[in-house]
Amino acid sequence: MEGWSDQNAAAELMVAQAKAAGLELNNGTITADQYSDRRMTGDYELFLGALFGTPISDPFTIYRDSFTTDYTQPVGSSLEPGQTNYSRYSNPEVDQAIAAAAVTNDVEQLKEAYGIVQRNIVEDVPYISLFHGGSQTFFNQTDFTGWPTEDNLYAFPASWDGVSAAYILSKLTYK
Repeated sequence: MEGWSDQNAAAELMVAQAKAAGLELNNGTITADQYSDRRMTGDYELFLGALFGTPISDPFTIYRDSFTTDYTQPVGSSLEPGQTNYSRYSNPEVDQAIAAAAVTNDVEQLKEAYGIVQRNIVEDVPYISLFHGGSQTFFNQTDFTGWPTEDNLYAFPASWDGVSAAYILSKLTYK
């Protein structure tokens, strides 16, 4: 995308590595509006993006949002608000496993359901995992104490995570 130097550099590296493996990739830079439109309608063969989860250890939300039929539309139709299955992945076995996970807190039942999801997405490859982008957050401790630390990571500290940010704000103390 225009102006995204890190993603553009990653895309160029992928083109070079694919070429070395005998594959041809064509990389093009597009505007943010074009990127959004194409991602929302499925008008692409390959795009560089990210999967978004939650700061908790249960993978339910990322599995539901990225791999279920309820969270996608056919190619050519725009995704509805809240739908984030950009690959248009649809697998009835995955849908059933995620539906089963949605109605239980039993650890063994969750393991079984998530195992089904993981097996299918590994076999079907709806997304190609390239790297983990990580998350950095910086705090100014001049006026407030109580920020999450490496020793006391009581909440996911990324400023863009609204739920965690609100919780963190409730834990701060003015010096």
